[in-house]
Amino acid sequence: MQNKHTFEECASPRHLIWFDGEYTGLNPSSDIILEIGFLATDFDLNVLGSYSSFVKQEQSLIKNLTANNNHWETRENEVEEFIEGCSTGIPLNEIDIAISGIVQSVTRGEPGILAGNSLFTDRRFILAYMPNLSSLLHYRMLDVSSFKIYVQATRGIEYKKELKHRALADVNESIEEFKALTQLLKENNS
Repeated sequence: MQNKHTFEECASPRHLIWFDGEYTGLNPSSDIILEIGFLATDFDLNVLGSYSSFVKQEQSLIKNLTANNNHWETRENEVEEFIEGCSTGIPLNEIDIAISGIVQSVTRGEPGILAGNSLFTDRRFILAYMPNLSSLLHYRMLDVSSFKIYVQATRGIEYKKELKHRALADVNESIEEFKALTQLLKENNS
């Protein structure tokens, strides 16, 4: 007996909220956000709004949290760059308000779909520190990592990223990776 799948028409999501944060670690209850990059796009990946900023943080806190995290052991120069940027950064509550304003103007009341790479950590930080943005997001997410895993498993290939570890650069790289992976999947299904 064949398994019959049924589909029905539904409202189409129209906006992607591409987000990346740079953090001192991966735990929102003990780590802090250092930098945020954000782009709002439609599903044709046309940019409809953007925002990027260092987050205002105390130098001693950044040094302390990065010193206790082995992820930062080989990134000492980057720590200094983040310390300098965060010293004149924007307070997180102001960033939340600014990004939320952009999202509201783009989505006009529809929930935006959070998009990016390995979104679980980003979503947890958004939930913990950005309540305005969190309230504007759909519960579903478009995680480029899912496409990456599928292509690795079925094709044995991987998209190579530069891994700049800067928020807005990582957002743009996620979009480029999404374009490349979806194009590859379209070509193989033609």
